[in-house]
Amino acid sequence: MFHLPSKVMICQRCEEPLLKHSVVAFPNKPITFTTIACSSCNSCVGIKLNGKLESIDEVLGSGGERNGWMKVTSDEDNVVYYVLNKVLYEQYEAPDVEKFESTYDLPDSNDVLKILWYQGVAIGFYTLKLKGTYNEKTRCKYEMTTLDTAYIRCSCRRKGFGTSILKDLITDHPDQDIGLSKPISTAMWNVLHKFLMQNSQYRLRFWEIEGTGREGERTLVWYSLNSKSKKKISKEGRELSNK
Repeated sequence: MFHLPSKVMICQRCEEPLLKHSVVAFPNKPITFTTIACSSCNSCVGIKLNGKLESIDEVLGSGGERNGWMKVTSDEDNVVYYVLNKVLYEQYEAPDVEKFESTYDLPDSNDVLKILWYQGVAIGFYTLKLKGTYNEKTRCKYEMTTLDTAYIRCSCRRKGFGTSILKDLITDHPDQDIGLSKPISTAMWNVLHKFLMQNSQYRLRFWEIEGTGREGERTLVWYSLNSKSKKKISKEGRELSNK
């Protein structure tokens, strides 16, 4: 039997009532909930969990007094992560392939998920593959703890929150090398450049990795940054000489 939601929601894009209901299940987690989306443009603007219907803004603003990076431990936090990843990032702030941004799969059961809260509002997330985690595709274990995905809401960028990802990783994993899965986005390269220019003690700690980061599958981020700078200077020099 079909039941209408307890409150009416309108799609901000189409100005139509939302009629499409879809059940979402997390892989390898006993979590299910319902998304409420526009039947015209398919944009999600509501989530129903445990019989409670909330708008996207209500879901993202459910942090109370929380501030900073916090691990995802509850069903409610998993839903917040889903909204950040699959709704806000994919549908409303679509990744730019020219900036090496890409969509993200839902995390594996062993991944570490953290959400960035600012005055009770969720504004970003990142996911980690811990060192020693087994990769089903390559049948190898990760050689180092690896930042697999990361996202900061567009309205909150250029405010130091990207750098806070690196600081949080260093705090949680002291004296460990940290990998970043390829492709690394243009925005993250900029964050890494600024951070490592200001914190030389960490220049040998961050690696760009493919696969699980085995020998031959990793490159020191600081080395890559220097190579990029040299190529940029060389290109600019050629352009000037051709004028």
